[in-house]
Amino acid sequence: MIFLGNDFIILSLLLLLVIFIVVFIYKDKIFPKQYNTLEGDDFKNEIINYLTSTYPKFKFDFSVLDEKSQNEDSYTTKYSQLDNLINQYINNRPFSKKFLKPIEKDSLWSEYAFYSKPNKDKLPPDWLKRKKVAYERDNYSCVRCSKSLPMKDTILHVVTPIEEGGQYYLENLATLCSDCNKILNNKTTNLKIKDNLYEFVK
Repeated sequence: MIFLGNDFIILSLLLLLVIFIVVFIYKDKIFPKQYNTLEGDDFKNEIINYLTSTYPKFKFDFSVLDEKSQNEDSYTTKYSQLDNLINQYINNRPFSKKFLKPIEKDSLWSEYAFYSKPNKDKLPPDWLKRKKVAYERDNYSCVRCSKSLPMKDTILHVVTPIEEGGQYYLENLATLCSDCNKILNNKTTNLKIKDNLYEFVK
């Protein structure tokens, strides 16, 4: 009979204790489905809080978060609910020039009118200045979904395309987030709102 000694037994117990602690701390990552804490009202409230704080002026129909199917598991139901909200985001607020506020004439500069007229396929040399003025006019947020964002993450959208007779006057320029810019260009894949919402299920 082999006796391993007290030191070996103590080290083994310490190793097991360390493993148990690590598994306990990271259990939600090791077993994400078993330890997802956002269930029922917790899940619903987190989604509502996220969307209303991120898109304060966008009207979502949150009643979809109460819809459940007996034939679906909890995760399938959650993804279906989130997909419904994402489709609302895509389809429920068509862009309108009414979103754009008028610009005070004092905010304009001497070359403004001259460079507002398109010059072939070139952007006006004061494009960044126009972007800054539009960004301030649009309250530092996307005019379609109302998401606040730093200027570096904005896209200055030409409402009536140059090819269709549009010009670079500020009345034809709108601050958009990347998601809304994709939506207005009929590209609805790889949206950040989808990635962010899906994080609540993982």
